[in-house]
Amino acid sequence: MSSNLSLSGLASGIDTSSIIQQLIALERGPQNRLKLQQSVSQVRQNALKDVSTRLKNLENAARELRSAGLWADTQSAESTDSNRVAVTRVGPAGPGGYQIEVSRLAHAEQRTFDYTPQDDDSTITIGSTEIPVAAHADIAALASSINSASHAPAYAAVVTDPLTGTQQLVLSSRTPGAANGFNAGGPSIQEDADKYSPGADAQFTVDGVPHSSAANTVTDGIPGLQLTLKGVTGSSPVTATVSTPGPDLAAVKAKLHGFVDQYNSTLEFITGKLSEDRVPNAQSETDAAKGVLRGDTALNSLLSKIRTTVTGYKTPGATGVINSLASLGITTGATTGSGTLNQDALRGKLTLDDTKLDAALASNPDGVRRFLGDALGDGGFSRELEGLVHPSTESGGTLDSRIAQEESNRRQLADQISDIDRRLQAKQDRLKQQYAAMEAALAKGQSQGQWLAGQIAALGATRR
Repeated sequence: MSSNLSLSGLASGIDTSSIIQQLIALERGPQNRLKLQQSVSQVRQNALKDVSTRLKNLENAARELRSAGLWADTQSAESTDSNRVAVTRVGPAGPGGYQIEVSRLAHAEQRTFDYTPQDDDSTITIGSTEIPVAAHADIAALASSINSASHAPAYAAVVTDPLTGTQQLVLSSRTPGAANGFNAGGPSIQEDADKYSPGADAQFTVDGVPHSSAANTVTDGIPGLQLTLKGVTGSSPVTATVSTPGPDLAAVKAKLHGFVDQYNSTLEFITGKLSEDRVPNAQSETDAAKGVLRGDTALNSLLSKIRTTVTGYKTPGATGVINSLASLGITTGATTGSGTLNQDALRGKLTLDDTKLDAALASNPDGVRRFLGDALGDGGFSRELEGLVHPSTESGGTLDSRIAQEESNRRQLADQISDIDRRLQAKQDRLKQQYAAMEAALAKGQSQGQWLAGQIAALGATRR
């Protein structure tokens, strides 16, 4: 009989369909508990993934404290007047100050031509480049043709005399400098020799030593620096200052700030999960999802070791002042202040004293680097913390294993839920068949009773 059999209860007067639904609902109790367990497992897995992500971020933040790039020697180069001489470091440069005087900027050769349109197509030649000129083309069209020829040695511009309105074609070398001139000729152009302007090299001195350059961007004036000459200095030399090679201490400071922020975020998140209260006899998914990692032994142990390392690690055998995070101004802070308890300090969150960190970086950057750890080799705070966290965060590590276990648990629960579904469906089908048979029997009995009553009534009428 079909599982979709509809029971009316007309014969018995009983709502058999409702009875079946209530019976099946009572037997779904274990399945509902399994579904609740499945939901809790999902929440726990997500929480473990979040813990893993934060620990990986903490591990990476620690690793960056000893990266080779962070501690590589760098130099800064500055100009006292970048509007006249801009300075850019392009390689290692000798530290110190350099006096730069600019007496002339480099500029390109310029030639001016009168233009006469031709009745026929023609060409003009600029250097070795031929430019086609259409018959009756105006001067603007010619300038556009020249500028479109990327291989031509000159740019073109049209200038208009403000008094006479006469237009002339001005050709400027694409490359500045005295040696980068060009020739131009053709039937449609005639040079105005009075307006010829030769190209010139830049003239400048560095600490009194004369230099010249065909361009205003110079890389051989001060080795390791690029000078961009922008204006004549006159009687006011420009000073270019190059710092002593060393690590970028501002970048180191930023990384330490980033580490402290990541540590506090990780500590707060894991502590929150470990202390979140469970809901006794939870019946809803929302309540059951609370406190899924409360008191987790493995996480409690790991967090305790991390806190001990962060607050207590000291460089083995170190005798200098930079041998702990506290030496850098990184501590949990005072537990009391202004008559109240400092909850952040009690929870172990870190604070960073910028003044103390700046002093340590300025006075002993090598000591700070040694404490945090070299990029290669052994030892150092960052490597100690990495070694503690990595077994939990690595692929196939303890957290990965726990996350995979939750996945396996949910699959097993899903199988059990499916088994109950199949069993309850079979029971529902049997109950429907049984109640249908009962209704059919009652209906048949009622029909026979009605027939018998009719027969008796007919027999009595005959006797009368």
